[in-house]
Amino acid sequence: MSSHSSAASGKSIFISYRRDDSSANTGRIYDRLIQKFDQQSIFKDVDAIPIGVDFRKHLEKQVTGCRVLLAIIGPRWADKDRLQDEGDFVRIEIEYGLDPDRDILVVPVLVDNSSMPSTDQLPDSLKDFAFRNAIQVRPDPDFHKDMDKLIKTLTGVVKEGLGGQKRKTEAKALTHKPYRIRRREFYEPEELAVYLSENWADGVKHLEGGLITDWVKTDYRDQGLAIDLADIAKDEKLDTDQKLSVALLVMNNELPVFWRGTVANLDWLTNNPEKAIEISKSRLLHYYDPYRSGDELQLVEISKRVKEVAKDNKLEGEIRDLVVSLAVNPEQPLKLGKSLITPKWMASHPQKAIALCQSSLPKWQKRFQKETWLSELAQQIKTVLAAKDLDDKAKTSVISIVSDKESPLKWGRIKITPQWLADNPEKAINIFKGGLPEWYRRIRNEDWLLEKAKLVREANSDRDLKSYPDAFASVVDLILEKVPLKWGGEEISSEWQAANPKKAAIMLESPLPYWQARLSGNQSLIKARETWQTWRKEVEALGIPVDWDKVDELVLQTKQKWAAKFKAFLQKFERGEYVGSKNKKIQGILTKDKISPPEQIALLCCDEELFLTPQEKFNYDSIAYLKGFGVEMDWELAKKLIASQSWEELTPAWQRVLSEPLHPSLEKNAYIKRIFHSREAQYLDVVALVTADAAAAGTKLWEFETGLWVESSPAIGSDGTVYVGSGDKKLYAINGKNGDKLWEFETGSGWRSSPAIGSYGTVYVGSRDNKLYAINGKSGVKLWEFKTEGEVRSSPAISSDGTVYVGSRDNKLYAINGNGVKLWDFETGSSVSSSPAISSDGTVYVGSRDNKLYAINGKSGDKLWDFETGDWVFSSPAIGSDGTVYVGSWGNKLYAINGKTGDKLWEFVTGGEVYSSPAVSSDGTVYVGSNDNKFYAINGKTGDKLWEFETGGEVFSSPAIGSDGTVYVGSFDTMLYAINGKTGDKLWEFETGSWVTSSPAIGSDGTVYVGSNDNKLYAIRTDSKGLAKSPWPMRGQNARHTGRVIE
Repeated sequence: MSSHSSAASGKSIFISYRRDDSSANTGRIYDRLIQKFDQQSIFKDVDAIPIGVDFRKHLEKQVTGCRVLLAIIGPRWADKDRLQDEGDFVRIEIEYGLDPDRDILVVPVLVDNSSMPSTDQLPDSLKDFAFRNAIQVRPDPDFHKDMDKLIKTLTGVVKEGLGGQKRKTEAKALTHKPYRIRRREFYEPEELAVYLSENWADGVKHLEGGLITDWVKTDYRDQGLAIDLADIAKDEKLDTDQKLSVALLVMNNELPVFWRGTVANLDWLTNNPEKAIEISKSRLLHYYDPYRSGDELQLVEISKRVKEVAKDNKLEGEIRDLVVSLAVNPEQPLKLGKSLITPKWMASHPQKAIALCQSSLPKWQKRFQKETWLSELAQQIKTVLAAKDLDDKAKTSVISIVSDKESPLKWGRIKITPQWLADNPEKAINIFKGGLPEWYRRIRNEDWLLEKAKLVREANSDRDLKSYPDAFASVVDLILEKVPLKWGGEEISSEWQAANPKKAAIMLESPLPYWQARLSGNQSLIKARETWQTWRKEVEALGIPVDWDKVDELVLQTKQKWAAKFKAFLQKFERGEYVGSKNKKIQGILTKDKISPPEQIALLCCDEELFLTPQEKFNYDSIAYLKGFGVEMDWELAKKLIASQSWEELTPAWQRVLSEPLHPSLEKNAYIKRIFHSREAQYLDVVALVTADAAAAGTKLWEFETGLWVESSPAIGSDGTVYVGSGDKKLYAINGKNGDKLWEFETGSGWRSSPAIGSYGTVYVGSRDNKLYAINGKSGVKLWEFKTEGEVRSSPAISSDGTVYVGSRDNKLYAINGNGVKLWDFETGSSVSSSPAISSDGTVYVGSRDNKLYAINGKSGDKLWDFETGDWVFSSPAIGSDGTVYVGSWGNKLYAINGKTGDKLWEFVTGGEVYSSPAVSSDGTVYVGSNDNKFYAINGKTGDKLWEFETGGEVFSSPAIGSDGTVYVGSFDTMLYAINGKTGDKLWEFETGSWVTSSPAIGSDGTVYVGSNDNKLYAIRTDSKGLAKSPWPMRGQNARHTGRVIE
C-alpha cells in the first residue's frame, strides 16, 4: 500500500508514513503537533495525485518546501521488500528528504516498539537513512513525554520557517495590545486558541472571567468574534468546559475539536463511546455545524448516528460500546473489547455469540458497515435457541458449528470425536437423547453422529436390554466402538466367563449376544449362549434339584476341569464317605454303569445334604421305617432318639406312654397298638410309639401361668401373638409358638372381657374397672381408654371402618371411634354382658339382661328392632350365611331370628341356661353349650337336634370349629373336648387343673389356645389345619375376635 503524504510549498513539517503500518499512531502524533505548531505548516496526507502527472516530480515538489520530514516507522514499514520498488511513495519521499541540496531534517520516528531498518533492508539510495538518529514515541503513559521531546527538537528548526508569521505578528503588534497570560503575549486569537487548548485550566478560567471576550472586543477589535464569544459565555446549556471547546472552534477553525481538554478526533471518539454519547447529546453540536460544516470529522453526522444508537434499549455494556463505536467510525474493525468478531471467534465463544445475536448489534452492523453476515448468523442462532429438541448445553454446541462451518463440534469445551464418545459413554447417552445429532447432520452433512445416536436410542428403548444395566452399558460401548468389550468394567473372555460364572450367566441370558452379533458381526457370545442353554436344558430335564449357579460354573469351565471334579466326587463313594442319596432320581443315576456329562454336572451341583453318609443313611432308613407306620409323629423327637440310639433316654418316655391308656387317635393303628401291648419291642418300634403319642392331637405344646383365673377367651394376631386377660388384672401378650411372655398390661380390675384386634394390630379389651382400653399390640403401650359407668364384661366388636362396639353393665352399648371418642350410645333395660356381632350391612346385634336381643343401626345408633326372650341374654349372637341371628338365653333356649325383621324362625330348648355363644359351620349346623352339662349340634334351618354330647359339667365355653370339622369346647369338668362335628363322637379330651369357661381359639396352624380357672393358658396340638371357613366358626367370628361377618 502506498504512503499518503503531502505538503505544499512553504510548509514546515512533512509527515511520511504507511497507512497499513502506522495510521493510528500517525494520527495521534499529528493531533499533538498541531497543538504546538501552525496547522497550516504541518501536512500528513497526500491529496490524490492528478491523473497523467509524473508522481515523482509531484512528490519532489511537495517535499521541497519542508524544513522537517518525519518518517513514521512501524513494525511493517519495510515488509515484503517494498522499499526495493523504485516507485514506492515512501522511498521517493525519503530520497528527496535525504538530498543534501535541499537541507531538510529527516527524523525517523519509531512507533509500536519497532526498530530502525538495517542497511541490508534499504536500497542504496536510502543507506544513509539507517544512520539517522531516531526518536521513539511510545504509547501511554509515555506518549506525551516522548512527544514533548520531539516537539522541543522541532521547535528551533520550524521557528526559522515561521518568519512570515513572525513578521505578521510584529506588524500586528504595532496596531493593538497583545493578550497576556503567564508572561506570554498573543496578538492573534488563533495563536491564543492554540495556547488555551494546551493549557485547558487556564483557558476555562480566562474565558469564564470574560477576559478573552473583552480583549477581542477592545484591543483586537473584532466585533463579530467578540459577539460570538459573549453569546457562548451566556449559553446556560453549556458547562464551563464545553464553553471553552466552542470558543476554540470560533477562535481558530484550524484547531481540532476538543472535549474537556482532549482532542475529540475520530480515533478518540471510537475508543471512548460514552464520551461520544455525551457529545452527541451536548450543545457543542449547535456551534460545530456553522463553524466546521466542512470539517472532515463530520461530528454532526457522527452524533446523529450515536444519538440514535443511544436510544436502543436492547443494547448494554460492551455491546452498546461496540455499536456506538461503529456509529462513530463504520470503517473500524468489528471488535468486542480486544477481540475481533468473526465467525471463528463466535464459534469459540458461543455464549457471547448468543448475547451478540440476541441484541440489536446485527441490525446496526448491517446498517453502518453494509454487511449482512452477522444478521444472517443471528437469525440462525435464534432458530437454534428456539429449538425444543436441544437443551442449553446442546444449543451452545450447535451455535458453535452454525457460527463457523469449520469449527469442531464440542460438548462444553471438549471436542466431540468418536474416541471421546467411546471414553465417555454416559455423556454420549446424554448427548444422544436430544436433537444435537440431527442438527449436526443438517449443518455438516455428516452421518456418523446421528447413526450412533439412533442405535443408542434404540438400545435405550429396548426394555429387555435396559433390565440388564451392565448389558446396556456394554451395548453402548459396542455402538461407540469402545474395545475391548466389557461387563461391569471387566473384559469379557472365555477365561472371565469361567472365573465369573454367575455374572457370565446373566450376561449370556441378556440381549448382549444379539447386539454384539448385530453391531460387530461377532457370533462368539451367540454361540456361547447356545452352548450354555443346551447344557442347562439337558440338566433340567433330569428333574434333579441343583444349584444353578454351580451348573453355570461347570458349564462355562473346560470339560477337563469338571471331569476332574467328578472324579473327586466318585472317590467319596469309593472311600465310603457317601453311600447313596435321599433323592430317588439321584440314586438311580448313581446305580448306572455309565453316567452322562449332563448327569455328572447334575450330581456335582446337587445339595450335598442329598447324599448320605453311613450315619445319615441309617437315619434316613430309620425315618423311612417310621413313616411306614402311617401316623403323624413328632419328627424332631424321632430324629433325636434315632441319633442317640439310647435306651436310657428312650425308656422313661416309653414308660410314661404305657402308664396311661393308648391315645384314642392311635387305637386304630394296628402297628402302634401292637407295640403298646408288647413288652419286648425293638428300639425303632418304641421310638414310633413314643413319637406318635407325642404328636397325637390333644397333646399340650406349652402352658403359660398367670396370677389368677383365665375366663377371657384368647385372640390371635396376624403374627401369631396370643392376647388373653386374667383375673390378676393383667392383659398378656404371648408368643404363640413357644409360650414366652412378650408383654403385660395392668388395669384396675380383673378381666372377663375377651380382647379384639383391629386392622393395624391395636388390641381392644374391656375391664371390670369400667373401662375399654386400646393398647398397642407390639409394645403393650396404652393408646387410649374409654370410661363407662359399669363393668365392661362384654367383648368388643370392630367394624370395617374401625368403629368399636362394646357393652357395659351400665345398661348401654357404646360406639367408639378409633381415637377413643364416643360416637353414640344405646341404652337397654339392664346390663349388657353379651358381646355384639356385626352383620355385612353394618347392623349391630347384642343381648341384654333385660331379656332382649337388639338390632341397632351401626352408623346412627338407632334401634331397628328388638326380640323378647324368656330370660337374660348373656350369650353373644352368631350370624349365619343367610343373615339369620342365633343367640342363647338364660331361659334354657337357643333362638334363630330373622336378622332383617327380628321375627323368630325357631327355638331350641335345652335342659339348662344357655350362657355359651353359638358357632355356625359351613353346612349351617349350629353348635352351642348348655348349663345342663351338654353340648348340642342343631340344624340351622329347622332347629332340629342333630346330636348331643354330654360332659361332666356345665358348658359356659363357646365352641370353635376347626378346618377339618372338629369342634372344640370347654366344660366345668376341667376338660377341653375335641368332638367330631358330624357324629358327635369324642375324638380326644385334654384335662386342665380347673373348670374351663374360656372359649377356645384356633391358630392358623391348628393349635388350639384356651384358658382355665387353674390360672393357666394352654396351647394344644390338634389335627385341624386352622379355623373352619364358615359363616361364624367361633366366638367373635374369627381368631382376632372382630365380631363381624367377613365377606
